Amino acid sequence: SMILEKVGLLRGHVSGPSNTNLVYHSSKLMALSEADYPMELRILQDGKTESDEKYLYNDMWNAHPKIDPVSGKLYWLDYDLTGLSGKFSYGVLDADGKPERNCSGTMGGGKSVMIHDLGITERYAIVIDVPVMVGIEHYATEKTLWKYDASH
Repeated sequence: SMILEKVGLLRGHVSGPSNTNLVYHSSKLMALSEADYPMELRILQDGKTESDEKYLYNDMWNAHPKIDPVSGKLYWLDYDLTGLSGKFSYGVLDADGKPERNCSGTMGGGKSVMIHDLGITERYAIVIDVPVMVGIEHYATEKTLWKYDASH
């Protein structure tokens, strides 16, 4: 549903899957998915889970942000799932979960690629550019957003 909203076919997105990964940061458990915003999840004393459907941040993230074990900062990436641009966003949350940095860029060649994961070092965040193209046009032939492209 998030993808349909991005291309103007759906309005008022409320909730999506957020079912790929769980990350614990700044005393919050977040459910993540490539195609949705991070969502706070609470585990109750009886073991059941709840969420008030309120997303913590205004940006979508890939499902695998990284947490620096020394600083406690969380590093995330997001990429254009529609395939209409090669743009991606990058951000950093401080140890308390407050946005510290947010910027964007374009992948080489302007192609939209799946940025499933990222790496971090003491000085750099590393965008992993893989030969998996992403875009709504792949639905016609692949029945999915993603398509392998050996020439990339």
